[in-house]
Amino acid sequence: MGGASSAAIRLADDGAEGTPGSLAVSGNIEKKFPMPWAGVAYFPGALETSIANLSRWDAISFWVKGDCENGALMAMLKNQKMPGMKPFAITKQWQKITISFKDLGSSDGKNIMAFVFGVANTPGKFNIQIDDLRWSRKRNRDIYLILSAFMSCPPP
Repeated sequence: MGGASSAAIRLADDGAEGTPGSLAVSGNIEKKFPMPWAGVAYFPGALETSIANLSRWDAISFWVKGDCENGALMAMLKNQKMPGMKPFAITKQWQKITISFKDLGSSDGKNIMAFVFGVANTPGKFNIQIDDLRWSRKRNRDIYLILSAFMSCPPP
């Protein structure tokens, strides 16, 4: 997207809560722009440029661990120039993160183009792992998406 930061993905052998694997994201944040970031994008629509209507849910949750302190979930929203961003702490142990769509800018879930899981505003190398992505409903019921669905298929 025009910056100098970089990221690469691979499948890791360990996952949160005993799952057989997770998505490993490694990269380097270069401080050449006011808000540098790097990570992995997930496009929940049918195509990379599609808008997804996720209004059946009101939050996204996932497990994360890594060797850096500051993670970020960004949401690319239709008709919004800057992505909505919610920072979260990363530790060396798996922890569950739940973020409301409302915390990601002006979103009711109907205007989501992409989610970016990564690191922002912290120059240097990083390694994080992401696992067990879920859409959360208002009544605290979760829809499970396995890692392969996370990488290649839109939500149900």
